[in-house]
Amino acid sequence: MVVVVDLGNYPGKSCCGIARQMLKAGHSPDKLIHFKRGKTPIWTKDSPISYWAGLDVKESQDGRWMRFVKYEPKD
Repeated sequence: MVVVVDLGNYPGKSCCGIARQMLKAGHSPDKLIHFKRGKTPIWTKDSPISYWAGLDVKESQDGRWMRFVKYEPKD
């Protein structure tokens, strides 16, 4: 079973942050997650919640595309 998340319902949240919230809420880290916006898939492949929870988004300082980096808890 795949969990489907519509990013339109989570304004300002990243896939990574949503996945970490899902783990805190008790979802299995191995459960697959499918991100979409409306009817449009965001990614071509569904991945485990743990995959997304282990990443963070890093904005570029020099005009390049954002990229995913390993999540480092701020606590």
